[in-house]
Amino acid sequence: MITLEKIDIPMTELNSNLTGLGHVIHLFPQHIMGPNDVIIDQFWVHDIILIDPRTLIICMAYYIQSDPDVAKDLDFYFYCVIDLDANKVDYYLENEGEDPECEDPTLLLANMFIGPDYQPYTLLEVNQFKKKSNVIIPLLNRQYTVLPYTVLSKSIRLANGDFKGVVNQSSIFYHIVDSVSYETYRQPDQLTLLKLKHNGVYTFRQNEIPLPKSNHFFIHPSNNEFHLLAPAPGEDGWLHRQIDEKGNIINSRIIKVDKGFYPNRALVLSFSETSRVLSLNGENLIYLITISPEGKIKQDVLFQHEHIIQYIHDSIQISEQTYVVIFSDTNYTLNWITIRHDEVIEGFIQHQDGHFLNVLTQETFQLSQRKLRILKIIKIQDDKYGIIFLYQHYETDGLTELIVMSRKID
Repeated sequence: MITLEKIDIPMTELNSNLTGLGHVIHLFPQHIMGPNDVIIDQFWVHDIILIDPRTLIICMAYYIQSDPDVAKDLDFYFYCVIDLDANKVDYYLENEGEDPECEDPTLLLANMFIGPDYQPYTLLEVNQFKKKSNVIIPLLNRQYTVLPYTVLSKSIRLANGDFKGVVNQSSIFYHIVDSVSYETYRQPDQLTLLKLKHNGVYTFRQNEIPLPKSNHFFIHPSNNEFHLLAPAPGEDGWLHRQIDEKGNIINSRIIKVDKGFYPNRALVLSFSETSRVLSLNGENLIYLITISPEGKIKQDVLFQHEHIIQYIHDSIQISEQTYVVIFSDTNYTLNWITIRHDEVIEGFIQHQDGHFLNVLTQETFQLSQRKLRILKIIKIQDDKYGIIFLYQHYETDGLTELIVMSRKID
């Protein structure tokens, strides 16, 4: 049930089916033009979440420039709700936290997540009663939401933590503090657990993780174990650790990989079964590193690209031993591959702006005439995934094109 106010957004929507690729929804903002054809408004994508197999929610901010000599002002936040089955798009206004005596009532829509009751929630930083507060409220259905909101302590870094999933009736967030100064360089990672009591009150437990920092955090899908992976401090190899909900170390080992290999993305981490990690070493290759429970290591070339691969941005598991992986290269393009049973079964390269090449079949697909960024990959259901693409104008920093593609693999 959605109790938010439905609004009209100046957005052109187009649906299409690309044979060999999948269904595509295009969203084109209709910008307001000022003198000399200057765009004076701006759409900004803030967060994305899939709340069930058919409902994708994109949180967006809308800015408008009332004075050409000053920066654009935030006008409002809204939710773009996409029904992936019906290919229908609706828009809803976020108007909570408004204080009529405050010039900037809603300061930040921090992130959306699934609560311990498996319902979608949002975290707002608002001016409430003339005071800045972080609050949690239901994302779409506010029918039974009452004031005052549940207010987070300022020490809780939930707004900066990545939502990782729901385990044992707790929403799990993992936060890596950016190393921008000497103080933050030594500041450890943080694990936050959010629990929901029956009376609607939230409780939080936040624990610091023993160094080293900047760990890959992995929740095992079959047993809900928490695992960490990071370069081993002071020696070659990787440090693999298992922790409990309080951040205590349960198990630990050093993985002796060859020098130069970095743990770029953990697909599976376990002490009782084979672990799988994607690694780069400055070449045009993606390596799959498999580690047995006994510590035996195998290094295989998984994928070869025509350009040097710079970074692996994200990965999701879409079925048993099937993963979708996003990576970038020295041409500053974002591409993706799908891995099944330790082999690449499909790979899509943005070989021209907005044009993608399936490197296995040599089929080409045009999604846009512009160079696209990949914002997020999502699992829709087993063996079906979605990718959200974005084109953003560099001069105005405004959203020009948003694409949601859903793809089913055999």
